[in-house]
Amino acid sequence: MLLKTRPFNILLTAPPTRQPEHPRLTEPSTGWGTLDRLPGDADRLAALEGEVASLESVALSPIQLAELALILNGAFQPLQGYMTEADYDSVLRAMRLANGHCFPLPVALDLDMTTARSMEKGKRIALRDGEGVAFAVLTVENVWRNDTARESQTLGVDDHADRRGSYYVGGKVEGIRLPAHPFFAQLRPTPAALKQRIQDRGFNRVLGFESTGAIHRHEHEIVIAAAAELDAAILLNPAIGMPDPGNQAQVVMIKCLLAVLPCFPLRTTLLALLDYPARNAGLREFLMHAILRKRCGATHFMMRDITQRMIDSDARLQSCLGEIEMEAVAWPERSFSSAGRRIVGVPRAERTDKQFDPIQLVENLRRGEDLPEGYTFPQVATVLKAHYRPLKRSGFTLFFTGLSGSGKSTIAKIVQARVAERDPRLVTLLDGDIVRRQFSKGLGFSKEDRDTNVRRIGAAAADITKGGGIAICCPIAPYAETRKAVRGIIEPHGAMIEIHVATPIDVCERRDPKGLYKKAREGRIQNLTGVDDPYEQPVSPDVRIDASKGSPDSAANLLIAHMEKNNLLSKALD
Repeated sequence: MLLKTRPFNILLTAPPTRQPEHPRLTEPSTGWGTLDRLPGDADRLAALEGEVASLESVALSPIQLAELALILNGAFQPLQGYMTEADYDSVLRAMRLANGHCFPLPVALDLDMTTARSMEKGKRIALRDGEGVAFAVLTVENVWRNDTARESQTLGVDDHADRRGSYYVGGKVEGIRLPAHPFFAQLRPTPAALKQRIQDRGFNRVLGFESTGAIHRHEHEIVIAAAAELDAAILLNPAIGMPDPGNQAQVVMIKCLLAVLPCFPLRTTLLALLDYPARNAGLREFLMHAILRKRCGATHFMMRDITQRMIDSDARLQSCLGEIEMEAVAWPERSFSSAGRRIVGVPRAERTDKQFDPIQLVENLRRGEDLPEGYTFPQVATVLKAHYRPLKRSGFTLFFTGLSGSGKSTIAKIVQARVAERDPRLVTLLDGDIVRRQFSKGLGFSKEDRDTNVRRIGAAAADITKGGGIAICCPIAPYAETRKAVRGIIEPHGAMIEIHVATPIDVCERRDPKGLYKKAREGRIQNLTGVDDPYEQPVSPDVRIDASKGSPDSAANLLIAHMEKNNLLSKALD
């Protein structure tokens, strides 16, 4: 089949009026919402179920679990398991498996060195989740050291921080069951079930659309116009990664898609979620998305910001699209809304109107600003405003860091009182010593144990922030890497203000309220931060305070002023 692509350079008309309420995918999902066994020979499945009890196991990470599910449910066909080294090498080199089938991205089981070295050809391994539920049995074909530099350069993305190790294991996988995900389970049929539904509805041409986020008026108009020209039904099939009710961005995207669904043609639009952890690997990623939509029953595929020029730039991409009989529909290079604004196909650096930047849109909502008029649908705006509340109405964390005796806890207690006096939200103080006694009991003062303690504090603060409260933390937190990790835990749910209490160590030693410095100097305790273990000072904290140069009250006043300036504080009557 010769490759066909369809560019769209169109003048967009006014949005259609809201249509009657859309039917939703309410029938039970096939596999994703249940722990029942996969379809297949009942005796063979029973034998596998009995075998896994005696096998060594690997507990899969969330990303690995999502990739295994895509193997088991057929989305990654023709893969029958994890790629061997020959397949992996061929995919990186030529975007094809060793047998010649198009496949743009590597799919191998990544493991740490210790686990990988225990693997040998023919060994059978039970693949489980973190709770011990077995999903499949892997028969090891080979093990090899991954060249992370080569992979990152070839794919144009370095995602190894999200992966478990630098060794890959390949081999056939025999499935027992699919992961159970109750989160919007009715919107996540397997690819085979979705394809069957499309056939049952009699759709001969189906435009699959990967939105990569909420659909606003300009994306809606482009998709409607493309489907009309193709005379095709529409499959809204966003890749959401691993289903996670605690991931606010994911929750908001799904709710926005449900809200906008009635604005699409009633009888010829389907919404189904795809649990695929994207790697953002450019045109290879586009081809992977196209293959996945082919497995779901689409005949055409469109992805936001993938233009005709980009598709034409890669002959291998065009060849593979032709082989899988998927027609690419190019995103318009230039198009105009009915208001006359150019809204797609413009390099980000040229966009002077920030209202069309989704990141800026969220920042505007956090500042309490209104959404740009005409940018999105009212029902989508309602979802966005409900989830991205102004900072003074959502949760946040004050994260104090500094040496023992620097005054962190004293300042934090004053700030807690001041905030509680004027703000209706619950204020929770997570003092480092109190946390150690309550849920870090048994931890010592090694680097690993201190990291664990600080990360636990960060996780507790994230939960408080997510619930709309205010968390105040004051551990020593001596390591920059750990503080960065804590910020990554908290900031998906609200702001984190890092406060470095930079009291000089000689002042801390003179205070020495717990006698720790004296014991450390006498050799009675070890690994005390500032004495025989380093404190890595924050390079650019949000606030830096030297508590030796003023009173705790003045330091608290400085922090209150910072929170007011950044619109974090509310009033009881706001």
